[in-house]
Amino acid sequence: SSGNRLLNAPRYSVILTVQQTFPLGRFGTLTPRYDGTWKDDTFFDASEGQGIPNNQGIQFLPPNTIGQEAFWLHNLRLTYRSPDGELSVSGWVRNLTDKAYKVFSADLTTFQNTTLHFVGDPRLFGVSVGYTF
Repeated sequence: SSGNRLLNAPRYSVILTVQQTFPLGRFGTLTPRYDGTWKDDTFFDASEGQGIPNNQGIQFLPPNTIGQEAFWLHNLRLTYRSPDGELSVSGWVRNLTDKAYKVFSADLTTFQNTTLHFVGDPRLFGVSVGYTF
């Protein structure tokens, strides 16, 4: 409807990155890195998260059912780089706090009497190895 915000577009978002490389002399370098992302309330439909009205014109879904309330995601990475810069090994964690969040939702109550939600990735961790020649 008229005057509502764009779909799937938070009004505000913030991205923070902090990274510092520490020299280890003849042993190479060590670089810790933090990435943080904050997204404001996001709505996936024109009703600003409340879904399609029922046959009586009443929007009966709880607020943000078809939306995502504002949230933070935190990521960490620690990278070792060899003295010649050719080899790097990184350990990383994405979504450090294991935040459950929606990336999309749809109101299917008029068709299937349900709502559909796609969720973001849970906490992930791993190791990356790189070689430059």
